[in-house]
Amino acid sequence: MPAPKNQTPTPQVGLGDIRQLAGLLEGEGYFAWRQGGARIVLQMCDEDVMRWANWLLRGRFYSYKRKSGLVVFMSAITGIRAVGWMMTLYQFFGERRKEKIKGILAAWRRRGKAMALRTHCPRGHEYTKENTYLQRKGSRECKSCRRMFQGPRPRLAF
Repeated sequence: MPAPKNQTPTPQVGLGDIRQLAGLLEGEGYFAWRQGGARIVLQMCDEDVMRWANWLLRGRFYSYKRKSGLVVFMSAITGIRAVGWMMTLYQFFGERRKEKIKGILAAWRRRGKAMALRTHCPRGHEYTKENTYLQRKGSRECKSCRRMFQGPRPRLAF
């Protein structure tokens, strides 16, 4: 378990690392569907183990002190990265965790399909080829709304 403190190279993840992470999450973590997105959170008091897990997950790393004075470390990942880890770790979990992950993945799939089926932006403009930007990650943006928020472009004087 290499726990780099001040370096962030791309992790070379092995099966042993994945199994160890699954064991940590089975005991000290939780999986959730919050605010329309998947979320994985791991909390514990062992800083070196938490730094290793956070390095592997590429999550946000937090620490806080309880009233008792105990320092707790926390790593959290959300969105597509959390979904990917859920799919990767699924086979290593017990039945209760598997059921929780199944529910989260079902919600994630429904959300994606629901977004793809939308024909108008939240402000009511139709998604057409002429009125839609396709983002790199596959999402759509309404050109009318974008122009409305950007306003007129300043002219440069040469």
